[in-house]
Formats: sequence, structure tokens, C-alpha cells
Amino acid sequence: MYLTHLELDIKNPGARQCLANCHDMHRSLMKGFPQYESESPRETAKMLYRVISNNKGASVFMQSEEKPELSRYVLLSPEVRETQNIDALYEKMEIQKIWGFELLAVPTKKQSREGKTSHRVFLKTEVERTEWLKRQSLSRGFKILDCYEKKSDHICGKNGTNYIKFDAAVFSGTFEITDEKLFWEKMSEGIGPEKAYGAGMIMLALR
Repeated sequence: MYLTHLELDIKNPGARQCLANCHDMHRSLMKGFPQYESESPRETAKMLYRVISNNKGASVFMQSEEKPELSRYVLLSPEVRETQNIDALYEKMEIQKIWGFELLAVPTKKQSREGKTSHRVFLKTEVERTEWLKRQSLSRGFKILDCYEKKSDHICGKNGTNYIKFDAAVFSGTFEITDEKLFWEKMSEGIGPEKAYGAGMIMLALR
């Protein structure tokens, strides 16, 4: 598994366009994986990412099963582009069971509509959203020890004539790995919906 770090400067037109439109961000990041031409290229590449705003623009952290072609990001991030193999983390998980984490996620539930197909709605309260994350952990090889909602977020964009807009929550806390093999597998899949638009990637920190 690889972790790639890109620094986006708001003065750069390519970066500015991606930061204003989550669909453009997804499309630009997927250019690093030209070998995937399936109907679901992001899922095939097992690519997840997280955009964290800063004073100059944003830091983008991208996780993928294969190493991306960094040269394809030259218009997006001309100066800082680096990637590293993080497979050694798996060995640490066999020893280090308690980890800190941060996660941008979209906690939802399905809601039925009369005469229409059901759709997903964002959970209303912080308690509901935290309980959602705890349920997600049970089938992913880890157990939440403590967790709080650091902040709320909104992700927006446009795909052709279709507008994209949804609410998200940033969780922070600690968890215990109960099954390192299962956790490693599920970590590459991400948590919750809207992964194409920067949600679902677990960011780890040793505790």
C-alpha cells in the first residue's frame, strides 16, 4: 500500500480548480492510475484520499494499493510530490494495538420515500454519528475506545450539469485493533459513502 502527499497552492490554477470542485479533485487524482479503465476505477485502484486545508491551499494525502505515476500530478502540484510504501505499518499493527485516528466520513442512513426508491440522509446528531462509526468498526477489525466529532464539513462540486453537495463529519479519537489482517483489508476500502470525493480514509497516529 502507498501513501502519497501532494501540496496544493491556491495560486496554482489547477489546484484552485480542484479545491473548488470535488469532482475535479477526484478526476485529477485518478490520472495517476492510467492503467485502470474499468467502470469503477477508484475502487479497482483502492484509492482513498483526504484534503486538509491550510494557509497556502491544502495538503492532499492519498492512499492506494499501487504507486501512482507522480509525473501526472505536475499541473496539480508542481513542487511537492512524494509517495512511500507503508506496508511496514502492517507489522506494527501486530504489536501496537492502540492507535490514534482522524477520519472524514459521511454518516448516513437509508430513508424510504413514498413512491420512490430509498435514499441516504445525513444523521442529525453527533450521538447518532458517533454510534454509526462504532458500528462500522465492529466489522472492520477494530474497536473505538474514545471518539469525538472534531468539526463538521461540507463537500461541494459539479459533474457536468449535476451539482454535488453533502455534509460530512471529522472524527478524532483512539481505537484498538482486534484483527490486524481484517483491519488492513478494510482500511484499503475506506468507511462510509462518498469515497470518490475525499471521505472514508482513516488517518493513523501511534499512541
